[in-house]
Amino acid sequence: MLEATHNILWIDDEIDILEPHICSLREKHYSVTPVSNGADAVAIIKESHYDVIILDQMMPGQDGITTLDQIREVNSTIPVIMVTQISDELFVEEALGKQIDSFLVKPIGVAQIVSTLKRVLDQDRIIEGQIPRNYTESFNEIRKLIQGHSDWRIWVDIYLKLLSWDLAFDELGETGFKETHKEQKKELVGCVARIDQSYQ
Repeated sequence: MLEATHNILWIDDEIDILEPHICSLREKHYSVTPVSNGADAVAIIKESHYDVIILDQMMPGQDGITTLDQIREVNSTIPVIMVTQISDELFVEEALGKQIDSFLVKPIGVAQIVSTLKRVLDQDRIIEGQIPRNYTESFNEIRKLIQGHSDWRIWVDIYLKLLSWDLAFDELGETGFKETHKEQKKELVGCVARIDQSYQ
């Protein structure tokens, strides 16, 4: 049996009706944890890792938006796909403001779900693929800033650029460029030290 490719948490008050969809996803080697309400889902997220959440917007009691707010308090980066019957522009704007990664509009089919899952789950890989080019451009810019500048405001700018890459690598997880970044930071620190000595 092939190992599951991704772990999905599916939150819907009518989760039993969705069992055929869940079975189809499992046949496609997704691991699916079904849960019927937002409160239980938030508790599960605190204990287990998931790659993506499928969240129904219209649920009795604690609705999807309220559940999403609580999910973001626990995990601010996990991708969330919201299932809705509403295509209202104001609702879409509100949901996007709360970091919804994609939407599924009912009625939904397995092909539609799989297509959306692939698009959302591939985002990190696409972003990571852009890192080498963006990082190289940023680091070259930092090198240019260092050369011939003693203004403290330039050093603040350099520090902020390095810090932004620290945060980016931490958010994306371990990548080959993270180690490269550490080594290049050491090189920059040495360069700064030499410049500082030249002014003494």
